[in-house]
Amino acid sequence: MKKANLPADDFSELRSRAEEFHQNSYINTTDFSSSPGIMLQMIHELSVHQIELKMQQEQLIQSRTELEESLQRYTELYEFAPCGYLTLTHDSTILQVNLTTAKMFGIQRSLLQGNRLKNFITPEDCQKINAMLLDVFSRKEPGYCEVRLLTNAGKHAPNQHAISGLTMRIDAVISNDSKECRAVVVDITKQVLADNQLKTLSAAVHQSPSVVVITDSSGDIQYVNPVFTKLTGYSINEVRGQNPRILQSGLMQRSFYENLWQTILSGNIWRGEIQNRKKNGDLYWERIAISGIVKGAVITNFVALKEDITEQKNNLLALTEAKVRAEESDRLKSAFLANISHEIRTPMNGILGLSELLNDSKLSEEEQSEYIGLIKQSGERM
Repeated sequence: MKKANLPADDFSELRSRAEEFHQNSYINTTDFSSSPGIMLQMIHELSVHQIELKMQQEQLIQSRTELEESLQRYTELYEFAPCGYLTLTHDSTILQVNLTTAKMFGIQRSLLQGNRLKNFITPEDCQKINAMLLDVFSRKEPGYCEVRLLTNAGKHAPNQHAISGLTMRIDAVISNDSKECRAVVVDITKQVLADNQLKTLSAAVHQSPSVVVITDSSGDIQYVNPVFTKLTGYSINEVRGQNPRILQSGLMQRSFYENLWQTILSGNIWRGEIQNRKKNGDLYWERIAISGIVKGAVITNFVALKEDITEQKNNLLALTEAKVRAEESDRLKSAFLANISHEIRTPMNGILGLSELLNDSKLSEEEQSEYIGLIKQSGERM
């Protein structure tokens, strides 16, 4: 059995105490020669006690091993956790920090410990740190904030305020002694970027000059943008949960809608023109493109982009009618000119022919007078 390594003074004191205990013990005052049974009993007790001590020592060793393994697991869990851990004072001084936080910040742990957290945050977000710590230390309430990190903030250059592009969420609670707080740090950069992209897309849809309608997989309306309301007269509250058939004019064939649904349910984009009816009963034309939103090979929604083409349709109809009128006018003009040409050509031929006859010197005066009269009649007919 491995003996404990004790200092010389401690060992001597322990030896002296053991000797004193031995002299005053029951074993030293008993006459073993006259009491062999008692001696055997005491030897038995000593053997059992020795075994008990050995077992206790083995248990202590096992407990120590388990404690060391547990401490190792805790240390690994703390140091390499998927999120960062900080221990902060009321002025944001960092007392403890795990390796994950140092990796997140891109700064050595030695430069973080003993420094103020605000030194690594953009100046614009330092007030958020102050507000969080006020909630934690003064109000004894959990606090959180979302802050942006500085690039190479560990250098503490006064003019170094370049933003790293990383955004962290910090959640903090007060410690049991209320002298410090424990904080959890999570990198939410990707989430912030995704949220910003979502906000941009949402604003683009909301402010789109085209009508945007989003339905569920059954075709029930979930969202319409303001242009829809401006065009149809229906508000979002009036159409939410309704089917777009409330806009049907009744002038489109049933087969038209069957083809539309067959197209979009097969995962293809449907494009076409529909004549619908507004809330006030007025008819209007739309050019529409409808496609499905697919998640995991399943269509979860449909989105329709619509453009009001009523004016274009009316202009096209006016142009068509004008073309028909123009073509009819050209036909009448051609017929008129053909008729005029015939009416002019006949008397003109007569005039020309009679004029040639008048050149004949053998004609009598009576014949010349007759031809002149015919020429006059032909001229009057023109």
